[in-house]
Amino acid sequence: MAPMKEKRHYLSSCTIGEEFIYAFGGFFGSTEQEINDTIEVYEIEKNTWSLLTVRMKVIFFSLIL
Repeated sequence: MAPMKEKRHYLSSCTIGEEFIYAFGGFFGSTEQEINDTIEVYEIEKNTWSLLTVRMKVIFFSLIL
């Protein structure tokens, strides 16, 4: 499998049929402070990743106890 355009961990993913794999968000680097708001799509037949132009909406919140 070809490498993704952007490295990420703790991402979400899904498939569309047997043609595409979508990777959503995750984090850059070694901390969970660097949020990745990009979406990539993998075309299985072509073995290629593409970065979509749309970005995910990131909501920051703090928890007060």
